[in-house]
Amino acid sequence: MLELNTTQIVGSIFVLLTVVTLLGGMWYIKNYDGRPRAKKSKPSPVANLEAGTTMLEGSCLCGKVKIQVPNEFEYMGNCHCSECRKFTGADYSSVGGISSAKFRFIAGEEDVTHYRKSAETELAFCKHCGSSLYSRKLTAGKHNLRLGMLNSKPSQQPSFHIFVGSKAPWHEINDQLEQFETTRVQ
Repeated sequence: MLELNTTQIVGSIFVLLTVVTLLGGMWYIKNYDGRPRAKKSKPSPVANLEAGTTMLEGSCLCGKVKIQVPNEFEYMGNCHCSECRKFTGADYSSVGGISSAKFRFIAGEEDVTHYRKSAETELAFCKHCGSSLYSRKLTAGKHNLRLGMLNSKPSQQPSFHIFVGSKAPWHEINDQLEQFETTRVQ
């Protein structure tokens, strides 16, 4: 017997509505008498179905995992801590923080593997290609999305560096963004 949780049901409904909306814009729909109706224009892939909010899409390297978030990041910054460097395999990790309630899977939720780093943080990556996707802050209800997975251009850019006290020894920060020895004070 198939059991679905609320997240899977809501995600399935969202995907179904998206597919129906896109197909309605791409195919001729015949009138009851067989004559084709005028073709509708295809909606923008980043147009939100709710209140005109611009949506951003992202994916992993192999394309199995696809996400969507509103272009409403609470912050964007570069983290230089050793854990982010190890998780991403880079000098630092550029992230955008957004409420977990605003994060949606378009496809591939079942292709995401989670690693429980601490009681507060869960790291997510694609189980097929290994792409670093996001860290989820459990009690804060936030997703720190790895900005490199975005396929759409956000309206913001990173505005700070955190954990510069533990940055990679070979890396020099050459911009004028605000820097914090450890975390950013909000």
